[in-house]
Amino acid sequence: MWAVLRARRRLRGYVGTAAPDIIACAAQAMGADGGQGEQNPIVVRTQRVASGYGPGVDVVVRHHLADGRSMIRKTLRGPAPIEVLAYQSGLVDGRDRRWRAPQLYSLEKEGTRTWHLFLEDLGEISRLESPHEVVTAARALGEFNAAHLGEQTLATRFPWLVPPPPTHSTFSQPGYARRRLTGVVDDKIVTRVRRTLAVLHAHRGTLSKLYSALPVTVCHGDANTANMAIRDGVLVLIDWATCRLAPVGTDLAYLLGLSNRAVLDQPSLVRECLDAYRQGMAAVARPAPTEQEIELGYRHRCVSHSFRRLLNRLPAMPVVGEYDPQRDAPLAPDPQQTRLEAHLTRLCDESDALLSHAEGDAGPDLTTSTV
Repeated sequence: MWAVLRARRRLRGYVGTAAPDIIACAAQAMGADGGQGEQNPIVVRTQRVASGYGPGVDVVVRHHLADGRSMIRKTLRGPAPIEVLAYQSGLVDGRDRRWRAPQLYSLEKEGTRTWHLFLEDLGEISRLESPHEVVTAARALGEFNAAHLGEQTLATRFPWLVPPPPTHSTFSQPGYARRRLTGVVDDKIVTRVRRTLAVLHAHRGTLSKLYSALPVTVCHGDANTANMAIRDGVLVLIDWATCRLAPVGTDLAYLLGLSNRAVLDQPSLVRECLDAYRQGMAAVARPAPTEQEIELGYRHRCVSHSFRRLLNRLPAMPVVGEYDPQRDAPLAPDPQQTRLEAHLTRLCDESDALLSHAEGDAGPDLTTSTV
């Protein structure tokens, strides 16, 4: 089914289908005026939206209504998509708080495996890039993650929140990455990356136990800067297909991931966001997780997720030290290479901090252990 959905997305102009009465009911739930019959349709134009394509999503479109307003239709395929379950559960209803999901006007099922979410139109959504917006998002994520912290019955009431077991070793290194790193980045960075990965792999059991022992809460599961918008000072989180239970700090790791350009330009932003996230949790949860617990959760997810993704997507790049024969001089630094080296250096720094945080619980000096 997923192959079919991906093929449909590549069709130019594809906007999916929804029964006219379903669209009309959703528009009425939104409070739209007018629109009856073919001569006076309630929807005057349908436009495909470029964002919002998570697992199981068939299409995301914007319906322009006759009264001048608009709404989003997100069509999903499957027996019970997680995003549908998230809205039905009430767990993502953050009204009157610093965070919320897009307002749901109507949820309609068509047939046995097709679902239509009719949602608030947030307008064009672009990645959060300013440091102020990122810190605001970190504070709001802290409040969201604190909203259901410590609730013992969540897994029983909402079994779909329980994530499947991982299909790979968290801190394993792909074999081809060991070969391709040489010549792609500076030799000193290659040496540091390999040593860091070796230490993480050697202590993966200890790190996994520490991560699993952290306080667990409801997380968005993919809270990167492309899946959020700030409207009237409130963080609006979109695309809830990965909503699940996870340790505190997990959502913050997605926010501050490698796609966050603000962190690359201003590394000190990580500390500001950790503080803002902790303050958000403390404003809602009693007692709130400790600073060490938050940082351990953030760094474990950041390192385990980002290292693997980065190594799996190593670009084809010129060999470091290659010369331009026409100028008889080294090539100018490749911006892509410079960015990759910055990402690898950051992940090594985060790994050192993760291992340092774990020392108090694990006993030995993990950063200098022989591997």
